[in-house]
Amino acid sequence: MKDYNWYGYISRNSGDRYNHTLDSSMNDWVNTIATPGNISIQTSIAWDLQTTEGQERYFIRWGSSNKNTTPLYYNPENGHLAQYDPISGSLYCMYSQVDNYQWNWVKWKWCSDLLESKSKGNPTFWNVFFETDQGGMITDYKGNALRVTRYGSNWGSAYTAKPSYLEKDTTNSPTSLFVVNKDLLDWTRYTASNLGKAGQYCPAGKRENIVHRRIKRELPPDFQLTEAWIRRLYEIATSVSAESETRVSGICGP
Repeated sequence: MKDYNWYGYISRNSGDRYNHTLDSSMNDWVNTIATPGNISIQTSIAWDLQTTEGQERYFIRWGSSNKNTTPLYYNPENGHLAQYDPISGSLYCMYSQVDNYQWNWVKWKWCSDLLESKSKGNPTFWNVFFETDQGGMITDYKGNALRVTRYGSNWGSAYTAKPSYLEKDTTNSPTSLFVVNKDLLDWTRYTASNLGKAGQYCPAGKRENIVHRRIKRELPPDFQLTEAWIRRLYEIATSVSAESETRVSGICGP
């Protein structure tokens, strides 16, 4: 490494002047193999409550909900949704605990964000691919829906419920409609091309290679994404026909 008139450059010519070398105190730095960072996306999980003063927005956090935006971190490599504790420097992941129950509260527990925990059979795995600009559903590793109570003594507490229980789950007016940050939406669109323009064509590529073109449909201006619509769309998205068993939503079929 050499320099000339404040410009650095690499040279094998021993006649070039101004060699730059590392001081011996940098040996530890040179020999340290740094752990690569993950691609976690900072987001929040928001839900809305209609009051006499208008619509208010709250954010899920460890233990409850709050009006202040609470940053969470979604790791797309292992599906973790975690809150960072600046005091301990630790991550606390949101765990689903439905098991054999119809529903159960989530818990926040210290977790490692290593890829060894990457598993769709892991209670820390969350699926965010049903999200849209207007909000959507978040599900756990077994397809159970993340919910939050909007009234009652456990106001603002998050829990998961089995899909078969959602129709009966009306006490305290819970909701499964959550809004996440644009960065997370961009990631889901990038990976599945569900809502991107590229999703209009199969196979993806130049127009001359198009075999089928998806018809773009617009929702009516008075459309409201209600709880009933969320359940209906969820059932459509998770249902499988004989033709679609080998296909993935947002990706061209065989």
